[in-house]
Amino acid sequence: MTEAEKDEFSTALSERYAQVKHLSSSNRELINTWDTVISELPLDIKSKFEEKQSQLSALYGGLDMSTVDLNNFDEQPVEVQQAIAFYVGYTVNGVQATAQERQAHYAVLEQVGLLEPLNP
Repeated sequence: MTEAEKDEFSTALSERYAQVKHLSSSNRELINTWDTVISELPLDIKSKFEEKQSQLSALYGGLDMSTVDLNNFDEQPVEVQQAIAFYVGYTVNGVQATAQERQAHYAVLEQVGLLEPLNP
């Protein structure tokens, strides 16, 4: 498996694991099965998985996605759409950005109440 394939696999696995944990949080048997499978992954893939999982946790922990109605996403102001897209790209996919770019997008998310201010 190439590095790109490992990265793609660990990303897909991390995203699916986050969905399973969110949708099946009360099903301990299912979560335990996932945890067992993940613990038995090869170390290089497991470390990539853990890195992606950490990024997803930061995303779901920071941005209040419960207030984002994706059914009406297109009706959001362009600045909000761009800020959400930036946030996902930056926190999940590791997109490179300057501090100025990050601050500009985060300010928009803070203004609309989707992100808690770091320095209130």
